[in-house]
Amino acid sequence: MDFINPTITIQNAVGADWLFSMTHVIDGPQTVSFTIAIPKSSASLGELQRQAVAKVVEVLSAVEARLAASISGKPGPASSP
Repeated sequence: MDFINPTITIQNAVGADWLFSMTHVIDGPQTVSFTIAIPKSSASLGELQRQAVAKVVEVLSAVEARLAASISGKPGPASSP
């Protein structure tokens, strides 16, 4: 899977977080977009991107677990990432 022409926007939110938005075209017509809060720091753009992607993976894993639990009828995890 290749990331093609990523668009990155970092907004200075009130408080201790940046709002980090990314949009990537992946393998042709498929596009992935997300906005996530990450802690403010003086890290490089590459490091901020790594942190944002890691947090998105964490959030999506929690969503997947909750969906699987709701489909199976079993309670899912109660805490959010």
